[in-house]
Amino acid sequence: IGSVAEYPDLVTVVPLNSGSQPLQQGTTNQAIISFTMNVDRSDALWRRLIVRATGTAVGDGLVTDEINGINLYRDANSNYNLDAADVFVGSAVFNTGGGFQLAKIEFGASTSAVQRILSAPSRYLLTLDINDTAVPTDPVTGDPRTLGLILETESFPQLQNGIDEPLADSISETALPNKRPEPFTFVSALHTLDARTSELTD
Repeated sequence: IGSVAEYPDLVTVVPLNSGSQPLQQGTTNQAIISFTMNVDRSDALWRRLIVRATGTAVGDGLVTDEINGINLYRDANSNYNLDAADVFVGSAVFNTGGGFQLAKIEFGASTSAVQRILSAPSRYLLTLDINDTAVPTDPVTGDPRTLGLILETESFPQLQNGIDEPLADSISETALPNKRPEPFTFVSALHTLDARTSELTD
């Protein structure tokens, strides 16, 4: 009985900014990065993502003072905006990805949670939930404080040994390892922080 070896795919990630709007205190699901993923020939399973925070607001490493959480959605209608058609994939808080400025989004082990990446690009959105007490300006200089996200090669950890290990490989492996994305670093637009508007009542 013969066997057919699964093709080792090259995974391609193409990120771009999802606007440059200010981020208001207490708001949720503020879209920061839109990106596509696809493989060159067959398919691959995608299980987790590690995202890095950047900007002057997180220079001290205390990301959770400014950001309550980060969310990943599949942009089902590929319109670059978060809406009712989009599918929630996973969420995380910062300081969980091996460093103060890192967040590890685990998708779960079920077939409905793990993302199957095909040759046709799938689009995803990264959104932020902003803390009610995020500080808009530097208390010393008065300069606006900024927030952004970084996607990079290390966002897709993989132990490339030809053995698919779900706990170690964010992208599945074949006997000939699927290749994680070529080395890249994408820094999103830096968003300023806005104070929540309040209504005065008589």
